[in-house]
Amino acid sequence: MAAVTPPLRFNGHAVRALREARDWSVTQLAAAIRRSEASVRSIEAGRTVPSMQTYLSLLEALDVAPEELLECGAEA
Repeated sequence: MAAVTPPLRFNGHAVRALREARDWSVTQLAAAIRRSEASVRSIEAGRTVPSMQTYLSLLEALDVAPEELLECGAEA
């Protein structure tokens, strides 16, 4: 029997932690990914899952590997 892999989910809290570790404001990250501050806040709070384009922009702006913005596990 094959092992079942839990689904991957986007982790908005990781975005906030990485942003804060770089000492960036929400305004700075929003400008870097060409999105509004409200969008960044919503992503960080986990209220919004970013589009693929925004996800790729976050990876580039934060200079992280894709798995750093994902978490493994069932939905809460």
